[in-house]
Amino acid sequence: MSSEKKAELTDSEIEELTQLVKQRKEFSTGRTNQERFEELQRLEEKMGRFPTTGDIKREGELSMTSFRQIGDWNDVKEAYQEWKE
Repeated sequence: MSSEKKAELTDSEIEELTQLVKQRKEFSTGRTNQERFEELQRLEEKMGRFPTTGDIKREGELSMTSFRQIGDWNDVKEAYQEWKE
């Protein structure tokens, strides 16, 4: 048996690493606004309300970097509402 000490990560570090993994996947595959809006719709249906940036970070399958390609969060919300119509 090894007596090596394992490093423990904080919740914040885990969240940061999760976001980096999401970003890397997105940059390699590219994302369309259609995919972004479908993800917002999935989360909206799950939560019963429009997701916050915190919701995206915790439960989203896409990173905030992907959504920032649309603009700030108000721009994202406005574009999503137009897409839904």
